[in-house]
Amino acid sequence: MCDERDIHLFGDEVYRGLERDTRRTLPNAADLSPRALSLNVTSKSLGLPGLRVGWITCRDAALRSRLERAKHYTTICNAGPSEVLARIALKSRTIILERNRALIAANLPVFDAFFAWFPEHFDWQAPDGGCVAYPRHLGAEGVETFCTRLVEEAGVLLLPASIYHSDLTPTPVDRFRIGIGRAHPERGLDAFTSWMRDHR
Repeated sequence: MCDERDIHLFGDEVYRGLERDTRRTLPNAADLSPRALSLNVTSKSLGLPGLRVGWITCRDAALRSRLERAKHYTTICNAGPSEVLARIALKSRTIILERNRALIAANLPVFDAFFAWFPEHFDWQAPDGGCVAYPRHLGAEGVETFCTRLVEEAGVLLLPASIYHSDLTPTPVDRFRIGIGRAHPERGLDAFTSWMRDHR
């Protein structure tokens, strides 16, 4: 449809490789069309946010030239050590992605069990890919107040949907973001559980 209408398609593919079922991995957008762009980074699927390295793949030479000029205008250069480490990570991509998928797979039952304790407070659905979930908060106080109280009273940080506000589309008012890709989530979930039992 984009090709028919001469529209560029921008594919944000930063969680590519973390699908629970790798047979469901979608093709890169840039492989499907010369008018598509694919964005990726080292910070999400590879779990290396400190490197601050990312890239855009694009077969449209004129658009790629414009992007390159914009990049040079806003950025001097990447850090040399980050580029070296990013190259090592990309060469070891298969091993790193297998490790990260295994970590998420091990964590999902822990999060499933947590949310099963509080079905009247949350609508939980595990993601099919990636290491982030967006449960629905069902409480009357609203997700903003809920997240504020949780971080102030229990030290557990969740990001309400308003953090991702956009003028392009309505923002959900009842969702929050929770990461499921870190090792040993039990400590945070234990604090979350204690707070829920004390305040609900």
